[in-house]
Amino acid sequence: MQAITNTIDQVIDDVVAANVSDTHGFDEIVWGPVDGANLKTFDKNLGYTGIKPNFYDFYDKDPYDIYKIFVTDEIIDYMVDQTNLYVQQIGPIRRSKTKSWVPTNHNEMETFIGILLWMGLFKLPKLRNYWSKNFLYENNISKTMTRNRFEQLLKMWHFNDNNDESYANDRLRKISPLIKKTKPKV
Repeated sequence: MQAITNTIDQVIDDVVAANVSDTHGFDEIVWGPVDGANLKTFDKNLGYTGIKPNFYDFYDKDPYDIYKIFVTDEIIDYMVDQTNLYVQQIGPIRRSKTKSWVPTNHNEMETFIGILLWMGLFKLPKLRNYWSKNFLYENNISKTMTRNRFEQLLKMWHFNDNNDESYANDRLRKISPLIKKTKPKV
């Protein structure tokens, strides 16, 4: 941890920042070396922003570690529970992909979200192209999840109990419980 702090301190010392001084009756920006006087000059009365002050602890982490700050295991498990509940609530629909539904689990939901993130980075013209054998669209998604299972999860992915009346007048009722779970605990 000491090595990381030293590296960050060295970077901060090398950077040039603005020092604000009151001359001639107005604020003038004077450039100079960083002394730390202007760091964390935000209003502390605004409440908790959600980003921990020790965020630099994650400076040498993998992208997955950063992802887990925002999408915790609790949120994944909530999505799993609500998706499985939704399928039970609607029941099997004739000529539908729900007829062969197998309840999802934590690992499968993380894989599903990972595929969605990958699709956002690697755009293809059609959804089915991600599972295509054509060399133009070659990737490893087909090794992680079948197209039919992905489409099932995409169709049934849910964040709220449809029978919960506590969100009846909420315009964001479909995602409100998820939003509440992502808010930091103060």
